[in-house]
Amino acid sequence: LVGTCLLLVYVICINNLKNYSLTRDENSTIFRILNPYDLSLVNTPLETLRNVAADSQQHGPLYFVLASLWGAVAGTELITLRYLSVLFAVLTVAAVYRLASITGSWRLAFFATLIASCTAFFHSHTYFARMYSLLPFCAAWVVWSYWKLQSSPAGASKWLWLSLFASTAAILYVHYYGIFILAAVGIYHLLCAPKDRRWLQICLVMTAGGLMFLAWLPVALEGFSTRRNFFAARLNPVESLQALLSVYANGLWYLGIVLVVIICWRWRRLNRPARFLMLIMCFAVGAAMLTNEFTAVFVGKRMRYHIVFLPLFAAAFATALTFVPLPRGRRALVQIMLLIALILSFHRFSHSDELTHYTNMTEYKAHALPPIHSILYYPAIALSGEAPILSLHPSAKLHWFILDYYAKRYDISLVHIFYDDGTPVIQTSGKIIPDLDAFVANYGSFWLIYKPYEASPQTMSSAFQWMHNYYRSCGRTVDNANTVIERFVRDSDPC
Repeated sequence: LVGTCLLLVYVICINNLKNYSLTRDENSTIFRILNPYDLSLVNTPLETLRNVAADSQQHGPLYFVLASLWGAVAGTELITLRYLSVLFAVLTVAAVYRLASITGSWRLAFFATLIASCTAFFHSHTYFARMYSLLPFCAAWVVWSYWKLQSSPAGASKWLWLSLFASTAAILYVHYYGIFILAAVGIYHLLCAPKDRRWLQICLVMTAGGLMFLAWLPVALEGFSTRRNFFAARLNPVESLQALLSVYANGLWYLGIVLVVIICWRWRRLNRPARFLMLIMCFAVGAAMLTNEFTAVFVGKRMRYHIVFLPLFAAAFATALTFVPLPRGRRALVQIMLLIALILSFHRFSHSDELTHYTNMTEYKAHALPPIHSILYYPAIALSGEAPILSLHPSAKLHWFILDYYAKRYDISLVHIFYDDGTPVIQTSGKIIPDLDAFVANYGSFWLIYKPYEASPQTMSSAFQWMHNYYRSCGRTVDNANTVIERFVRDSDPC
């Protein structure tokens, strides 16, 4: 069953690898790990460190260093870099299973794995070349390592000590939001753990792991001082909790409240490991909410870093499902119904405006733009400067870095047309095209790409009418719900 969940995550991620063009965040990754003058060349780890320290101080460097090493081995193609995130996503789900297994209940561990596998918020970050799928893996790793040491008898394996040290050091180097997980473990260790020799040993090891961050601390402090100020946009405590419950319950935040109530109701029935996981979740979220009173931690369009809480929320919801206060037969029926509700809501929430807002896709309209990258993988499509890619959208423009990337990395001529108050605006990666007449004068053929539910003959009638006035279609190479790719040539030219 767990293997099926891992396969499910892998398949969903793989199917989405080509569904988006380069995003703004991925552009940041590209120019940290690749040579800006030749995007087929990978920077050395040291060069990558210097780039992150100079231009991306708001992030830890570990993911970028791993991505540069991966690029040196596997290649620098965008899909290849995204594939690394897919592998981290699969590892994260496996780590969720291992973490939930400390409760001793296979059912609870399976529920947690299934919930993590069907969390739309998690999946929305797993097929981009960013650190978002690595961060929850590190969170599960830290919490699991701590519990195994704290609960093990004397003479614990040296590998467990090394695991705790490495995970403590690694999570901050992936992203600074890892501090909330470390703070939660520290609070639990201070308030709830037995004060014996093992307690002191764990203190020393975690302190040593945390001190590894001192080398990067000056960079992090500079990043804090130069980060954008979102304080006015931060969510209040109620809004913050609702946002967390929404993203981890696939938009069914009220169902999240029900599950939290069940945990409180059945608290005495929980064993010590289950209580440990619930307390860690409460301490981590509480630390984040307290920090939010002084600096913007919970901002609606910047919820992506809260993916660090995925293992804890998956374990919490699984605990609630396991301890539904009903007789065994009815409990199983309710468990199935609740799981079905969460699974069915996956598709709906994946395409909702709410998730688009939380993942900041709304601001840059990345979800609305044509998946330009997919056009590279059809053998029947021969790209050249004489036959550019023409993308369409009624209102969304392409950001300059998308045009720049595809021109530099693939030597592709890319033209994008959108409308501003009814006036066509033409963006190009090469020669300047001031108007539609100039496009006709410069290009005898082109490959048209658009999303049929965003741009269509109905929503962009004038653009399609213009094309049919000067060109004729040679048929659609791709025609599905997400993408239409069609070749056009002049009326007098053969297809």
